[in-house]
Amino acid sequence: MIQIFGKVLDSNKYVLKGLKDIYGLHKFQACLLCSKLNIGFDCKIKDLSQTQIIKLLKQIELSRLDIEINLRKNQELVLKRLIDIKSFRGLRHVKKKIRKK
Repeated sequence: MIQIFGKVLDSNKYVLKGLKDIYGLHKFQACLLCSKLNIGFDCKIKDLSQTQIIKLLKQIELSRLDIEINLRKNQELVLKRLIDIKSFRGLRHVKKKIRKK
């Protein structure tokens, strides 16, 4: 099992599907990463070498994508701002939280 940015990836999945499991990476970004690193779409995560994993991590950092924790924090801050200014979108989220309790 491989852990990338706090997300544990299933080693039996294909690399493309495994990258899509990371919050913030979609099919297009996963395809770009695989093509830049010459990783085949039919390659499984367990078949990746240590150097390929390191290159993958560096490429994600170089592309400056907001993923996992940074993206979730950013969304929380935006939502908090909407609630603070009492916009309609912010108030909908407050109503959702009340209904869940």
